[in-house]
Amino acid sequence: MTSNAFTTLSSWTTLVPNANASRPRRERFSGSVLMKAQKVPSIPNGERHVIITGGNCGIGKATAVELAKQAMHITLACRSKERGEKACLEISSVSGNPNVRTMTCDLASFDSIHRFVENYLQEGLPLHVLVNNAGIMACPQSYTKDGFEMQFGVNHLGHFLLTKLLLKTLAESATAGSNSRVVVLASLAERLGKIDFNDLNFKSYRVYNAWLAYGQSKLANCLFSKELSKRSKSGNIGVISNSMHPGIVDTELIRYAFPLVMRGNLPLKEIRPIIVKLLGLKTPEEGASTAVYLASSHLVEGISGAYFEDCQIREPSLQAQNSELASQLWRISEELTGTRD
Repeated sequence: MTSNAFTTLSSWTTLVPNANASRPRRERFSGSVLMKAQKVPSIPNGERHVIITGGNCGIGKATAVELAKQAMHITLACRSKERGEKACLEISSVSGNPNVRTMTCDLASFDSIHRFVENYLQEGLPLHVLVNNAGIMACPQSYTKDGFEMQFGVNHLGHFLLTKLLLKTLAESATAGSNSRVVVLASLAERLGKIDFNDLNFKSYRVYNAWLAYGQSKLANCLFSKELSKRSKSGNIGVISNSMHPGIVDTELIRYAFPLVMRGNLPLKEIRPIIVKLLGLKTPEEGASTAVYLASSHLVEGISGAYFEDCQIREPSLQAQNSELASQLWRISEELTGTRD
């Protein structure tokens, strides 16, 4: 492992020296939070339907396993049909739940998102939980099929469009005492973010920086969840939305931080445990615990517009709490995705 690789992954924490200053010291994860989330009584499931983006690996897959154990009907929205189908078999085997399937959805393509939603709606299924999990982190400069910077396009705009198209179904699936839920996986890296409406795609005057672009997309996640909660309340629809920081998790998301390791060019058996120990990486199961909690616990029923970490409400950055910025981002995102309330 090179010093540059270590600096790359940890840069967003070192660049925000006070990010953890007000956060209470916690012991290293040992699965206790996951167990805590599992022991909390979940909401009545019945035929509860869940969509998880990027559910074929990492946090998304771990979330799917836990929700499948609660007898929920799981739809994995995956870019790769083959990987999605393989994940479904594994999730069903581990959970004992046969109601796990995959549908193709590429969040880097608005056309793909529209097709996914159209296919889902044609089946006439309800939707009780949407977990906006899929994402890309600190990738080389590239663009989505619609011309947006890849991280902003996938992490924010793709999920924004998906949620908007499914919002009516989410609202109609809510019942008295049981709101539908949107879970948005953000990140502590939102503290690095700056929403520059004049150069969202790092094409005009901003020099592309992979971590600053990632921070912008994660800040957008927080603001989107906050504004969705506000609009759901004002519209009196039964949908709650919360964002969360899963921690730094040992998943494929770190492939651009450690390309040699992720490509297998170094001895993984010797190197990977060292990386995990040095960086204090969580397992996918540990990283998924808060998503499982937000998707299923009855304790979250009356909470919306909050930011969570380790199954507890935390305070994000001041800009992530900026209502005016959240409203402006919503309006701009509507224009960019061609959607309206």
